[in-house]
Amino acid sequence: MMSRPSGRCETTAAQPDAPCQHLAFLDGLRGIAALYVVIFHAYYFTREIDLGPAAEIATLWMNYGHYAVDVFIVLSGFCLMLPLARAGVDELPNGFGSYLYRRARRILPPYYAALAMSAALVYAGQAMQRHGQVGGGQINDALTPDIVLSHIFMVHNLDFTWAHRINTPLWSVATEWQIYFVFPLALLPLRRRLGSAATVGVALVVSLLPWLLLPEERSFYWAYPWFVALFAMGMLAARVVASGEAHPPLARWPRLFGWPVILLCYGLACLPCFPYDAPEWIADVLVGIGTTYLVIMCARRARRGDAGRRHLSMRLLESRWAVGLGGLSYSLYLIHNPIQQAIFRLASGRIASPHALLLLQIFVTTPLLLAAAYVFHRMFERPFLNHSPAQREVRPAMAATR
Repeated sequence: MMSRPSGRCETTAAQPDAPCQHLAFLDGLRGIAALYVVIFHAYYFTREIDLGPAAEIATLWMNYGHYAVDVFIVLSGFCLMLPLARAGVDELPNGFGSYLYRRARRILPPYYAALAMSAALVYAGQAMQRHGQVGGGQINDALTPDIVLSHIFMVHNLDFTWAHRINTPLWSVATEWQIYFVFPLALLPLRRRLGSAATVGVALVVSLLPWLLLPEERSFYWAYPWFVALFAMGMLAARVVASGEAHPPLARWPRLFGWPVILLCYGLACLPCFPYDAPEWIADVLVGIGTTYLVIMCARRARRGDAGRRHLSMRLLESRWAVGLGGLSYSLYLIHNPIQQAIFRLASGRIASPHALLLLQIFVTTPLLLAAAYVFHRMFERPFLNHSPAQREVRPAMAATR
């Protein structure tokens, strides 16, 4: 996984449900986004401490870790749809069972290993706190039977009291796992009947109905059901990339607007003046649209092939370090938060300066996390990968954080 993947995406009509060989920029985008999530969480543990006005301004760019989940979900929809789009089909030829087996083999073994590790760290933290050996606030009881069982069955994202207790980012793994069922059972039939753009619209409206019609405590908004629409945006991007110039106006939109649309969408979502009381799905949809354009543009540039004339963005996303980091992205996502939290609790009782705590998390903890993610990847992720170049498995979106 540390080797640089090919920049081509191959599939055949005889095997259209085989996930596409990775385009290098996809790994690079995942890797950079995953590293940003780690930095965001490093900041998250210290943001309730008064860092001072200068430090608050200097760390403002660290405050948007949630938007990485939007990027990951769009990429997931793109990668799962692209082989089907290239083959010109809207169904899984090898059947739902084969598809679900591949997804389970890819997602679940590392997830359960990370869950066990996280539970062990919670238990150790509780024991150390009882003896006054750690600080950082009270460690809540996260190992009750209902919380543990909800994580085992991957439904913890459906109850706010379960979602963030053992390992906070794992709520998004459950959301993505549930989208894997929606993809063949609802999104593909919709795309077959209505087309790609209409599927995005229907997915967004249907996913927002609970939030619009039900009281907040019954709307499941904390599970971010509108991610289904972002997944459908990735599917749309796959159709555009596969169709080339044969599908105007969709094929021409990125060429006509491109970077202005991307920067506008990301900029609106990240502006400090973005209304804090605005529904969260609006910002997520903006980031999803920007990411859809970005994926289409990068896929077309990758197809042109001449590496010596690569755009700066492609040189960055296809760089060896970014692609290598992308190979560890799922493992890094799964394990980073509980380790960060454990180190923060150990250090907060010994280091008084909030600035020193933040620097410790970024410049000491982060390299340790990368090394730990590499070991975890080799032990619990790599053995379950399909190493055939033509059928390399799609990586999970490893959605980031709230």
